[in-house]
Amino acid sequence: MRVRPRSMRWSSGWPPSAMSTTRPLPRRASVRCRVVQELDIAGIEEADRDTALSDTRQEQWQAANNFARRRRVGPYATQPLAREDRQKQIAAFVRAGHDFATAALWVDSPPDEFPPEPEGQEQE
Repeated sequence: MRVRPRSMRWSSGWPPSAMSTTRPLPRRASVRCRVVQELDIAGIEEADRDTALSDTRQEQWQAANNFARRRRVGPYATQPLAREDRQKQIAAFVRAGHDFATAALWVDSPPDEFPPEPEGQEQE
């Protein structure tokens, strides 16, 4: 990935905030390393990066919830998946950009039971 000189990065001369840089990434289910890359390219300082990453984790969980709802798997399924279908749904989650652990949590959840959120996050 080629990094442009600082003078060419921002039209206003000021770097974008960490939040504006990371906001669209979870909706696309970008993995954490991709978010960190985007923040590095944007020139975001480490203190701001940590705040943005904590907010990003919550948004990624919501993106996984939305994906499960669209695919009707896990808590949104009408019946448990067969082994072959389970593997296909996990693969779909991973292709969409979710990590394997999150994908397995959502796909393995029984119908009408939401998976526990990591790190004590509240479910919306």
